Amino acid sequence: MAGNGVEVSHKQRQTLKRRHCTELSYRITISRDTFDESGFADAIGRYEDSSNGWRSVTLGARNPKQTDYHLHVYWKTGKLQVDYHVWEPESEETHTELYAENFFHWVRQFFKVESVAAHIHGEFEFPVEKWQAKILALPIRVPYGEKTAEIEGLSIKLPPEPHGVHDAWMVRGKKTLDLQLYADRQLAFKNFSPHGDVDAFISVTMDLIQEKKT
Repeated sequence: MAGNGVEVSHKQRQTLKRRHCTELSYRITISRDTFDESGFADAIGRYEDSSNGWRSVTLGARNPKQTDYHLHVYWKTGKLQVDYHVWEPESEETHTELYAENFFHWVRQFFKVESVAAHIHGEFEFPVEKWQAKILALPIRVPYGEKTAEIEGLSIKLPPEPHGVHDAWMVRGKKTLDLQLYADRQLAFKNFSPHGDVDAFISVTMDLIQEKKT
């Protein structure tokens, strides 16, 4: 597909890393009258308890050849957090019946609502040999005493909040141009796919960075 340099085929869209996304984190505040926490915990079955009250479970991919992420699911009273990670699971102790691809479809049965408000963190990495900041060239060299320092990152407030994205961080490292985006978006359980949120974040990202001319 033609476009801004990050579009990929439908088959490749099964992966996040091909679209430069390394992590998505969904933080959801839930109330007792909309979420059956006890039924959810019973259905999960085996999970880990932490000293700070959080419970957690790791979900692997059903089809690792097409899905390049796994999930860490955390919950405690009033809170649910679901993290998508593109690296290999730190442990082989993943759930044996639930899978990363359909977690939000499965968890829908424990909610009395069809959608929830989610605070989402998205992290992206672009190779610096191909990509550069569009709004302000990085790094910025500034005087520091009798020497020169470099400003490698920016914090950006997005007042129109495109696609619910209200803040962004951008850091230029030696090999990658890293972006972190923060959004408040509605999460609908039916037909949920993380790629919809990746599409939204990529759209905002393309207003902040651009491909280098060759």
